[in-house]
Amino acid sequence: MENKNFAAIPADVTIQVVEKLKEINALLSPYCVTLTNQQRKEISKMGDGTLAFVQKAFEFAQAQPEFLPSYVDIEQWRIDMMDVDSVRKIDSVLVKVDEQVSDTRVQAGHEALEAALAYYHTVTRATTDGIAGAKPVHEEMKRRYTRGRKKE
Repeated sequence: MENKNFAAIPADVTIQVVEKLKEINALLSPYCVTLTNQQRKEISKMGDGTLAFVQKAFEFAQAQPEFLPSYVDIEQWRIDMMDVDSVRKIDSVLVKVDEQVSDTRVQAGHEALEAALAYYHTVTRATTDGIAGAKPVHEEMKRRYTRGRKKE
């Protein structure tokens, strides 16, 4: 069984990372919005494909404001454009960190589950063979092994 997750993250590193993330959250919170799931579904989204369009429209609106609808506040639009740029920079780093953390969690979980299953199967075999002490371990593990059972 190959083990790719071979170094435990030290507890002090975990504590430091969590504290720094809390600091980051505290720094950003006053400038961020929170959307509901419904709002996330309903609003239009600007991705890489529409970024150039939005940037060009903003440039034209500044150069030729006579075409700017009265209900569009150019200063608020400027703030939005600045935040798009700022948040994209932050997001690119966060995405990399998120992927690394998620991949490590998935890999470590996979390896831990494989080890647990190997142990469980050995205990199951020992129970079948009548090895002393195996049955209580098997019974306790069997209650916790959810494979194939419906979640309640």
